[in-house]
Amino acid sequence: MRPTVNDIAREAGVSLATVDRVLNARPGVRDKTIRAVNEAISRLGYVRDLSAANLARGRTYRVAVVLPDTESQFVQALADALTEAGSIAVTSRTELHLYRFPAEDPHALAALLSTLPDRDTVGVALMAPETPILRDAVRSLRDKGIPVVALVSDLPNADHFVGTDNRAAGRTAGVMMGRFLGGGPGQVMVLGQSLLARDMIERRRGFDEVMQRDFPGLEVLQSLETHGSPTT
Repeated sequence: MRPTVNDIAREAGVSLATVDRVLNARPGVRDKTIRAVNEAISRLGYVRDLSAANLARGRTYRVAVVLPDTESQFVQALADALTEAGSIAVTSRTELHLYRFPAEDPHALAALLSTLPDRDTVGVALMAPETPILRDAVRSLRDKGIPVVALVSDLPNADHFVGTDNRAAGRTAGVMMGRFLGGGPGQVMVLGQSLLARDMIERRRGFDEVMQRDFPGLEVLQSLETHGSPTT
């Protein structure tokens, strides 16, 4: 049988009310008691049924995901995956709302973020290039208590980042390109969606580090921005 909150209370030597406070991160519980409850949870292998908990409280979690509206195959694949994840998340009373904004229009993006419902939105996941107006919009969300997660391209004032080490990815691309071309002589052009995006900047830096250090016979030209168009 799966362990229950009654088992946790008995194992930790506390009341059911105390277990409830710890599980829901409510104030008024001593650190020693919190540790005892968490240790009991670990020993018993208790896994909380979030769907049942949310249903009991009548709460629905609304998460906004904001992506650029481009022809990029990667962005479209990401949007499709998030839509699929959203259809599964509803069983846990979590609503995933997907928003698109005109690519590289920071004013439109800031306007969109300002219209998100403050009370209902518990978090925002965002893929966008860093700009001063976006930093202000992210700061405004966080001031309202809404955490922000940066996707793919990091943002300096986001709460979390989900993506790869873009500088390391650029170095890997540099090694592969240099070896493929036999070290030169020759010229290499780098294609990227936007030089406003931190992920593109970091990848280019990593690429240049390797090319300058290990393949000086290859000249790396200025980056060509595709702006999300697959035909550029």
